[in-house]
Amino acid sequence: MFCLSRAAGAKVRIQSSGSILPTGSEALLRCEVSGDPPLTVHWKRFDQLISSIDRYQLSMTSPNAVNKNRMLDLNVSRIEADDSGTYICQAANAYGSDAAEIQLVVQGKSLNAQRPRCNRRAINRLERFV
Repeated sequence: MFCLSRAAGAKVRIQSSGSILPTGSEALLRCEVSGDPPLTVHWKRFDQLISSIDRYQLSMTSPNAVNKNRMLDLNVSRIEADDSGTYICQAANAYGSDAAEIQLVVQGKSLNAQRPRCNRRAINRLERFV
């Protein structure tokens, strides 16, 4: 008797729903990945890979006897309005690839946005020439 096993292509499922969070809080984006190893898994934003640096921390759980899937978490600390947008979890193996996305909405002012400054002396000088 022969036992044929079917190869499992990579599959991705977002575990957290779209998030609306206040500025300064922490965002946890969770992605469940399944498929035959070896698997390549990563988070992307603006078509760029996200790596663990500064406010961004990536962690992955290993499969076990109960759950053969892996979880890839992206934790963003002290979120800012500029962190709003689409985040994509992608996985691939020799049998296929898959991706899923989640929207993160950060409510509050952007720390990078600067209010226009009014230089009163410069305006007074300009008014004299008009």
